[in-house]
Amino acid sequence: MANPTKVRIASSGSGYTAQLRGVAGTNTAGIVLQGTYQSGWDMHVFDVLVSGPYELWFDPNGGSTYSKDSVWSGSTGKLVFGQDMIDSLQP
Repeated sequence: MANPTKVRIASSGSGYTAQLRGVAGTNTAGIVLQGTYQSGWDMHVFDVLVSGPYELWFDPNGGSTYSKDSVWSGSTGKLVFGQDMIDSLQP
């Protein structure tokens, strides 16, 4: 099971694809999560297993050329909580 994480992409829509990519040199390095667009929320949903810093990448052309969303990602990525964190908090 994974923690569903919702992300709204500016000017997004069903034609956009989005990925959360783990940040190099951290525990999430090498992890690439493909988002699923949910029209009811107008957001992409990512199933996150491993907590840590991620960068948001998107492509308005459906997956051929991704660009980093530097506003969302910042310079070091954004901390996203995964299922590992939820599991560690349960008795």
